[in-house]
Amino acid sequence: MWHDDQQGTASVVLAGLINALKIVGKKLSEVKIALIGAGAANIKIADVLELTGAKPGNILMVDSKGILSPEKKDIIEKENDPWKWKWALKSNAEGKKGGIPEALEGADVCIAMSRPGPGVKRKSG
Repeated sequence: MWHDDQQGTASVVLAGLINALKIVGKKLSEVKIALIGAGAANIKIADVLELTGAKPGNILMVDSKGILSPEKKDIIEKENDPWKWKWALKSNAEGKKGGIPEALEGADVCIAMSRPGPGVKRKSG
């Protein structure tokens, strides 16, 4: 069974990322990755990145309420969402808090699969 919204998207993102990292001379196991959005596509992208060498602790996933972590109250209330809860537990080794701007600080890679529309990522600075 192949789920094109998840595995297909994750495969294409992985291929692009592998090539981009070759160009800049970085390894997947070393980069910090900000995933903007915590829906089905980014959850599967995170799974595939981990399977191919990314360190889960170097991944920051941001949902509409901020960076995932086991301390986030809205995540604790949603322990019945096993995929999001799994990434809340194993990502964000530094324990960063905040939203998109904080997730992007120090990130080598940004992958955005969030809700569409203006104002999702605001111009900084």
